[in-house]
Amino acid sequence: MIPETLTTKVVGVSFNKNYPQNIFNLSNSIVAGDVELSIERELNNPSDKSAIKVLKNGDFLGYVPMLIASSISSEIDSGKVWSAEIEEVLISTHNTDKPGLKILLWRNQ
Repeated sequence: MIPETLTTKVVGVSFNKNYPQNIFNLSNSIVAGDVELSIERELNNPSDKSAIKVLKNGDFLGYVPMLIASSISSEIDSGKVWSAEIEEVLISTHNTDKPGLKILLWRNQ
């Protein structure tokens, strides 16, 4: 059974041409309370048939990890709505120039 809420890191954030600045800029969004994200199925992804993109205002941020995407993609495909928001910008003390992103996903009722 799939939980109704999930917390996960976003993968593939470095695929964005504006990385890492685009992730650093999300810190300003969090401070302003603008944490809403959108998720979108990427049906033609050659690497992952269950791929789910994470977007902020239509701009690509990365992907829901494959294991989670494979669990919820069929629900999305069948019309169930999942939402997402920024939970945290992750900055490692060992890699301060390579931030990550942690999100909250939930199934809408």
